[in-house]
Amino acid sequence: MLQIGDSKIVITTDYLNANPISKQLGFATYWDMGRLLVAANISDLLGSGALPVGFVASIMMEKSSSDEDFRSLMDGVKYELNNHNTPLIGGDTKLGKSNAFCGTAIGIEQLGGKLFIKNAAKPDQIIWVSGLIGNAGAAVHGLSAKVMDDNWNQWARNTLTIPSLPFHKSIALAKQALGKAGTDISDGLGENLYDLCETSSIGATIYAEKIPIDDHVVQLANQFNIPPWFYAFSIGGDFQFIVTTNEEDREIVGHLGFHEIGITTTSKDLVISSNNNVSSLPRLGHTDFNTEGFAVEVQMMLKTLKVSLNDQGI
Repeated sequence: MLQIGDSKIVITTDYLNANPISKQLGFATYWDMGRLLVAANISDLLGSGALPVGFVASIMMEKSSSDEDFRSLMDGVKYELNNHNTPLIGGDTKLGKSNAFCGTAIGIEQLGGKLFIKNAAKPDQIIWVSGLIGNAGAAVHGLSAKVMDDNWNQWARNTLTIPSLPFHKSIALAKQALGKAGTDISDGLGENLYDLCETSSIGATIYAEKIPIDDHVVQLANQFNIPPWFYAFSIGGDFQFIVTTNEEDREIVGHLGFHEIGITTTSKDLVISSNNNVSSLPRLGHTDFNTEGFAVEVQMMLKTLKVSLNDQGI
């Protein structure tokens, strides 16, 4: 974040994974990847309450790519930017040995509003999530396991290729200056919650049964006999964010469509409560250093979570 005079500017840069989930699973298109490049960056801004005002795309296409491939990618970029009333203001293009897609999104603090930055959380604040989470992890798991029906598989493919961002929720929260601390959860609820808590020097209690979960995720979880909320602690990728607010603002924030999932604490411990049992929350989430692929990563996280929480009585 930069402060220039009275103006606060938020700048975020994010690469689209060189081998994104949908490509690993065999159904990615350049149009999809263009949309996902924009969504990954805009969602970072929304995690702070910044209003997007510009986007820069830096694109390297592998030498075997066609003009049609490039046009399809950029059409996807422009389509997603139009969804959020954000202009494409610059960029660069190159040919190289492989694809590399990098975006930079620029946002501002709204006049009269307030950003919710990562290090501003205090104890006894409510923790909210902006929407359903665990969808991407479940989609990867279900498609790779090949245990669900065609309708479910179509939902999963849509989940991984059609981004849905909580744009209006973020802007409304920031405009009313209700958010205190926030962050996108692109790497999974556990990893990004740990990051927020460490940056703010606080702890947190998460109430597992309050985590908002899609019915499709519940169906998959039943197949594997695991709690549906496990998927919220896998790879992220849902384009949602978490934010803290004061308790007196609970009713207003709830009416904006946010889901209450926990509370911040004076202790620096992170714990999860499920069915009146409390245990330490494992620090799990996507890592860019994973070389096994997203499907294996999700499976490993689910296994780790199950063993860890079973050992603690959940």
